[in-house]
Amino acid sequence: RFHSALDYCPELLVNHGFLTRRKPSTAQWRDIKFGWDIAKDIGRLDIGQTVVVNDTAVIAVEAIEGTDQA
Repeated sequence: RFHSALDYCPELLVNHGFLTRRKPSTAQWRDIKFGWDIAKDIGRLDIGQTVVVNDTAVIAVEAIEGTDQA
């Protein structure tokens, strides 16, 4: 049986809500939603799990070789 890392280290999971003092602006929310959809797609394809977005344009994508090789 496999176990989640959170079974052993639940403190690794951040709490729900904002992690900064300032809430994202409307433009930042647009980028978050845009990037989230792309990150889910590349994760589902097992290519990577990270994207960098600015003004609804993808700036960087974690490729299949991962971040250690880039």
